[in-house]
Amino acid sequence: MPKRFNSLLMLFALGLLVGWIGGGASAPDTSHANLQLASRAVAIVDKAHRLINQDDLMAFEEIDRDPTFHQGGLYLFVLSADGENIYYAADRTQIGEDFSRKLDAKQRPYGQQLIRDVSSRGVWHAYQSNNTASGHDEWKLTYARQTRQGHIVASGIYAGTYASRAR
Repeated sequence: MPKRFNSLLMLFALGLLVGWIGGGASAPDTSHANLQLASRAVAIVDKAHRLINQDDLMAFEEIDRDPTFHQGGLYLFVLSADGENIYYAADRTQIGEDFSRKLDAKQRPYGQQLIRDVSSRGVWHAYQSNNTASGHDEWKLTYARQTRQGHIVASGIYAGTYASRAR
């Protein structure tokens, strides 16, 4: 396995662990299927990061045409450096919202933390959110990278929890 991929998997695992310890909830599901989804989220973010670094805002025309950036529950979103949602593939009504004010299911400010901790190399954030598909609070893992222009490019997956699957 390439060194970069191993590093990303380690970050993913660390994000799961930190979220689990800090959240006081059941452990996130780390099944093979969820690791594949995590790899796809990284690929989406990396591709968009490259396009935006090259073409700045002109890249959004290409991103809109490319179905890679919206695959059902796996989609791209882009924030300005201060947290304004400037692109949201799954729901255009989210554009203009202040991501920095987002709270997780436990009322913790995950949006501020993601904006504060993002880097050009990429970071994983784990938090609990209501999954509208399942109707349960589940672990959401978001991978984000910052472009040279300051945009925050991200994609997240619902990892599920053992507790929600046992209900």
